[in-house]
Amino acid sequence: MVLLKALPKIFQILSPRGRIRFCRLALITFISALIETAGIAAWAPFVSFATNPGILEQNAWFQRVYRFMDLKDPGSFLLFLGVCVLALFLAGNGCRAVTVWMCYRFSWGENHRISERLLRNYLRRPYKWFLQHNSTDLAKNVIDEVANVVVDVIQRLCMFMVRGFLAALICIGLILIDPFIALATALCLSLVYSLFYRVFRKRLARRGDIRFEANGLRYKTVLEAISSIKEAKAPLFRDHFLKVYRGHSKRYSSLMISSEMIGDLPGYLTEALTVGGMLAVMIYFLAAKGGASSAIPLIVLYIVAAIRLAPALQEMYRDLVKIRFYLPALEKIHEELQECALLIDSTQDVQRLRFEQTITLESVCFAYPGSDADVISDIQLEIPRNTSLALVGKSGAGKTTLADIIAGLLEPREGAVKIDGSNLSPERIAGWQRNVGYVPQNIYLLDDTVKRNIAFGVPDDTIDNVALWRAARTAKIHDFILRDLERGYDTGLGERGITISGGQRQRIGIARALYSDPEVLILDEATSSLDNPTEFAIMEAIQELARKKTIIVIAHRLSTIQVCDTICLMEEGRLTAQGSFTELLNSSRSFRDLCKLARPSSDAVEDVKLKIGSPRHHLL
Repeated sequence: MVLLKALPKIFQILSPRGRIRFCRLALITFISALIETAGIAAWAPFVSFATNPGILEQNAWFQRVYRFMDLKDPGSFLLFLGVCVLALFLAGNGCRAVTVWMCYRFSWGENHRISERLLRNYLRRPYKWFLQHNSTDLAKNVIDEVANVVVDVIQRLCMFMVRGFLAALICIGLILIDPFIALATALCLSLVYSLFYRVFRKRLARRGDIRFEANGLRYKTVLEAISSIKEAKAPLFRDHFLKVYRGHSKRYSSLMISSEMIGDLPGYLTEALTVGGMLAVMIYFLAAKGGASSAIPLIVLYIVAAIRLAPALQEMYRDLVKIRFYLPALEKIHEELQECALLIDSTQDVQRLRFEQTITLESVCFAYPGSDADVISDIQLEIPRNTSLALVGKSGAGKTTLADIIAGLLEPREGAVKIDGSNLSPERIAGWQRNVGYVPQNIYLLDDTVKRNIAFGVPDDTIDNVALWRAARTAKIHDFILRDLERGYDTGLGERGITISGGQRQRIGIARALYSDPEVLILDEATSSLDNPTEFAIMEAIQELARKKTIIVIAHRLSTIQVCDTICLMEEGRLTAQGSFTELLNSSRSFRDLCKLARPSSDAVEDVKLKIGSPRHHLL
């Protein structure tokens, strides 16, 4: 049964407190169902007395209540019974409203907690894991699929309990009155719903899997279209994205339509069965009880019970349909949370891992997941503290990958990264990363203020303005912020920093890396979008920082790398030469070839007299 599949997974994705809340909700639901059932049962004595006041002399219970309430006449007793029926009815409805509110409160509270936990666990994943997973799928899981699980699995399960307890108690009460009629009715309705569910069960499972896939493709297409909006503005690309999205969206919509119809179908049949059943019950009781006066109370009781029971059974069936349809989403979220539960959160109150002497790479090899070919092979490298190192080479030589390994983002397949002679083990990586400032090729800026983009992830009340301004001045962006931005550091930058130029985005990225004052600074093409005067100023500042920090630069521009203490030439994932700029010009033919490609004249190598701020040249 689908509930047996869903319930263990739901309990596993709930927090311990969530499980307690769920059990408490189940108890409250049962109490609410008891009160509602009592409200239904109260109709029988009320109608019995209303149709036959003489029953007061024959029924011992009526006599006891009559004497206890000290009533003066049968009319007062009828009024009292009516008030009791109304009070129980209102109490039942009130309890049901409170129970439904508690179900919503519980389920949407869990939506917040589960989505937050899933996002937190994603962020605890190693960088390499993200290289194998589509960011759209991860965002969809956190925002959309968790909500689907909550609304159409957890919330449906809560409502199933509400209706299930009520239906069970009503059926038990009817069985006590007349077992034959009650069991025949229950059997008939159960057969109808069971038949429909068995017919559509496998179809719901398949369509639930397809819905999960189609929803992911919808998200992916929209994100790709918006992310490439400049290209997508061309009619050819725009029509392509619309065509792709149209296909996925139509498929998703048709699946949702079918799931809704499957949930509604039995209702049309059971309505007819309920009406026919009521007519049969009326005829049966009129014949069996020998008169209307004795049959009417039971007929009214069955009608009131049917008014509550039939919709409850229909909604219970809909709950099962929805739970089965969204079971793939539950299984996916459960799988993601179970995998993440095995991770150790190494970011809690972690201290910086400082180093006093050297960063050492010993026989480091690395291959990306799903590939057998090493992109980094047998790297032997030593980086003394407070020196500058440049990584150069053609595109695809492995420069960024090597920088990621040094930063602790990627773990070597073979070999080791050592800090002051000690291995950079997994439990030390978080501390090391707190001591590394990384400026990637593509700076990601928040749709937020300049201040929050530089003090990335720091709460507003703990932002250090002195550190903020120091970092901005070093990145040569402070004057621009105060002079050209309307609200200074409180100016919004728009999505991905769309309101400022590419060079300004890079400078904010550099300021972000410098804000926490790390001992190691990695610049991956960090000055490639800057004009020459700004590059000159930043490189001058970085050269000054080199006396206090260890700086690793990946660059194509000659003026950037020439100031570095050591230059490492990489070719096809290997370190083929290293030394100062002059030493490599004299000893490495490959480096000289790169310089020739970067210089327009044929005698470039012999006449290399590069200075910071010279015309823009790039190593390819």
